[in-house]
Amino acid sequence: MRNARFWVWWNDGWVKLSLQPQESVAVYNGGRTEEGWYRSWTTWYRNDGDIVFRRCESEECDCDGRLDHWDLASCPLDNLKLLTPFDQSDIDAGIMVPDWTRVVGGQRDHEAERAGY
Repeated sequence: MRNARFWVWWNDGWVKLSLQPQESVAVYNGGRTEEGWYRSWTTWYRNDGDIVFRRCESEECDCDGRLDHWDLASCPLDNLKLLTPFDQSDIDAGIMVPDWTRVVGGQRDHEAERAGY
């Protein structure tokens, strides 16, 4: 079974990932902001078949309270090198990115819940 190889944008640059079946890679970012804090993490994982999943999660807190987001997307191995990246200058570098399809996602506004919304 072939490895899943694809490009992702992380820390202001392109990084090429390679995943074997049942393998995962996770990255984290976070810190203080002018009004509070944030943290985010992304996990890419491969099932036994020909699908790669990307789960993005973030939490932030500012003067308006805490807000959480999450999103799950999938991409078949054949679509990992399908789209041109958002930065057109990368076309010359030969970079093609996955065509992610959103599976499910959501958000949680802690202050809205406290207010009864």
